[in-house]
Amino acid sequence: MGELLKTQPKGLSVEEEEQMLERLFWSAFLTACLWNIVHLSELSQSSSQRSGELLNASDRVSVVASRLHD
Repeated sequence: MGELLKTQPKGLSVEEEEQMLERLFWSAFLTACLWNIVHLSELSQSSSQRSGELLNASDRVSVVASRLHD
């Protein structure tokens, strides 16, 4: 196992490999953040749309109820 850690791929220094892995990590992290932001905004839009539909249904019920009272 120690021998595997000592051998480096040809053409990449340890610093270059660390930089590459760091860039990969931050790219994946930022992609996950953006994905969450997009999906949270979609959820909030569908939630506000549902609440609007519920308000419309509530208005209809109150109109029907007021007509029944008259």
